Amino acid sequence: MSYEKFTHVTDEEIELFHSRVKKDPSTPDQCWEWQGPLNNGYGYLYIKRVGHVVLSHRLSYLAFKGPLLKKMVIDHMCCNRNCVNPDHLRQVTYQVNLTENTKKGPLNKVSRYDENGRMIKQSKGVQ
Repeated sequence: MSYEKFTHVTDEEIELFHSRVKKDPSTPDQCWEWQGPLNNGYGYLYIKRVGHVVLSHRLSYLAFKGPLLKKMVIDHMCCNRNCVNPDHLRQVTYQVNLTENTKKGPLNKVSRYDENGRMIKQSKGVQ
């Protein structure tokens, strides 16, 4: 998918993004769970002005952190594909993303936080 036309996020798109995100304002360091459509665990949103869907974590990065650089991917440092918290996202090369995910363990693991805000690991589907 080409993101060449997707260089900024409008106020309307940010509003739409927020309407599909579940987050607890009292614990901003937790994952922001995408509540919109998913494909292979990744959220997405159709952006009419660019004429295609955009992955929700890429939209979050662009809206809250800065431009999407060519030949870079967005890494979920929390290992949760459904997370769109910009503080959990970073831009890395594909090779770094692959290497980091190999170190983190199986991709079906997601991060969660306990009541004290400490990150815990659990398998997908376990609540």
